[in-house]
Amino acid sequence: MIVEEVLSDSVELVFVNDTLRVSQGTWPAYQWFRDGVEISGGSGPEYVPTQSGFYECQLTTSAGCTYLLGLQVEIVGTVLPASVAAFSLAPNPTSDFLLLRLELRRSERITISLTDVQQRNVFSQSYQGQRLERQIDLRFLPAGSYYLTVQLENGVLGRRVVKN
Repeated sequence: MIVEEVLSDSVELVFVNDTLRVSQGTWPAYQWFRDGVEISGGSGPEYVPTQSGFYECQLTTSAGCTYLLGLQVEIVGTVLPASVAAFSLAPNPTSDFLLLRLELRRSERITISLTDVQQRNVFSQSYQGQRLERQIDLRFLPAGSYYLTVQLENGVLGRRVVKN
């Protein structure tokens, strides 16, 4: 006997209120993965990630077919890390340039990255220092939402950026 099942295009992973879940349906079996590694105990319909990474959920149907859905998740806080004395990102929204200002309590390595809604990296640079004032050119990007991540030696901060 041949069993043919098709997964609806509307079934996807969603990340809402710090929780990953399958957008619709109930499945007999779930298995969660982060960066391709099975998560021990990650076998329920929801998973709360505590680390950034590429998360996947393997769904198994009653006929034994499996489907794998994935989503990149960045865990960042809105609270500034203790090493940050001052931070600003303006204007936001913008149609051309974004000015990032960062003042740290001591010199450290700073990595700035900008990703689009599909988690593709569109800008990345690293610096060493205590103060940073960097103009980021967004003119070449299409209008939409982006995510700016500032990785420090002892913390990370992120902000949504809107390009008009």
